[in-house]
Amino acid sequence: MQDGQYRNAILNSFSSPITPLQVIDRINFPFDRQLQVALQKAKEHEKEQELATTLRDGIATPAPAQSPASRKIARIKKEPGNKRTENIRAFNPAEFYSPLESRPASWGSINPETGDQMFQYTEHGELNPLHAFTVGQMIEYISERPLHSTRRSNSGRSGLKLWVQTVPADSGRRYPDKSSDKCRFAACPDPNRTIRKGEFRVAFDEESTRRKTDPFHTAGYVHLYCLEKFLDFPQICKDFNVLPDTRALKEGKNRMAINRDHESMSAIVQEFIAYSKPWSQFGREGKRPEEYYEYTLSSALTDEHLARQPKHLSKIRELRGGNHLDIHRNNLDLRVKNARTIRVNKASGLTATAPRPATAPKTRQKRKCETKEEQSVLDDNILELSPCTKRAKRSSTIPSPISTRRPSRPTKARRTGTPERRRTRSSTSMDSQKSKVQTPTSSPKKLTQEDADFVPSSRKRKSEDSNSSEPKRRRSLRSPEFLYPEPKF
Repeated sequence: MQDGQYRNAILNSFSSPITPLQVIDRINFPFDRQLQVALQKAKEHEKEQELATTLRDGIATPAPAQSPASRKIARIKKEPGNKRTENIRAFNPAEFYSPLESRPASWGSINPETGDQMFQYTEHGELNPLHAFTVGQMIEYISERPLHSTRRSNSGRSGLKLWVQTVPADSGRRYPDKSSDKCRFAACPDPNRTIRKGEFRVAFDEESTRRKTDPFHTAGYVHLYCLEKFLDFPQICKDFNVLPDTRALKEGKNRMAINRDHESMSAIVQEFIAYSKPWSQFGREGKRPEEYYEYTLSSALTDEHLARQPKHLSKIRELRGGNHLDIHRNNLDLRVKNARTIRVNKASGLTATAPRPATAPKTRQKRKCETKEEQSVLDDNILELSPCTKRAKRSSTIPSPISTRRPSRPTKARRTGTPERRRTRSSTSMDSQKSKVQTPTSSPKKLTQEDADFVPSSRKRKSEDSNSSEPKRRRSLRSPEFLYPEPKF
């Protein structure tokens, strides 16, 4: 090496000397004896120069230990309590399922628009996700599918299974295409043919007999409501293989099972399949009535779901307002009609919407502090409305609008001017017990303003309590009728 340049020109072209050293070490290792000895001598010479430099500058002293104050403490990141998003992203269906071996063959009548057969499949065994079908085409698909066309005498062994399911949440990554989970009826009441989370649907499963593929990869889905609206669904239950989805999947929990939320839902489906009558045998006239929804499986499942859910959820939906489940009851036509009415009213200004404050989202600590402040304010309001003590009455300038008690009479000592008798231990304990009874306690649960209106007793109740010989205990604020009032429809 002369004047900072290597004699081999290629070594001078590297921006970092580490790269050629790595190449030499990888190609020529182990080095020959002459090169190894030369490297050892160069290392000893470099070490001697460093020692000489240290002695020339001064006695070498060990570096001072770093003070605890100057140390940087490595903070351990706390894992979030809710790992829902991480679990969704980390889940790999390929660990449990295999891809479809081959693309299913096309079949069906000729499509007049394209000249091809009507039912064409993708490599995932799914009907073309861009195609929606008319009622006649859906009848052809269900009745003429080669999987079961030769087994009509025993529909329970049919290769095509119609699973009655609940639409799962957080499953968009599981479908082969963004349009895979849409309703396949072209006349679907929903303008976008969207099957929303929590609604009931029917999956057309053609791979169930040799299920090794992802159960989300089916031939297609339709609204249960649409299938009952456009076709004779009770007759389909008698002729073909309709089943409640209660499968135990390889991945663990079946998030689209019909009994996911309530175990009784599967019994509702089985009972409908066994005992429902086709529309041709319904009533005296032998046809479907105009108002038929109450006789459908979708209506029965919705009623069971509303009856089994916690009662306070209906109250929450009522307070939230809008086009919720308690109003449309999974009647798709009614839901779409209500949504259109709300949209028109908002556009015309008939319904005023409260503007949202343009502030930053509140943290959990701020929300917790505000909750405590609101609870304390409600407790103060309750105390103001409750019957107050004698001392509070004398200091208050405005009489309580609820209290009907007469002002207390002066004691004997104040009337006659005689000194009061000395307070004994027994009287002190009795007074303390009275003060404990008269002092209202705040409820540990959060109360709303609507709940606070129910706390004070009515005048009729107070008069009854005063006439009774035994004192009656006030109604507790923890009663379910205060916390969750029954919804009114």
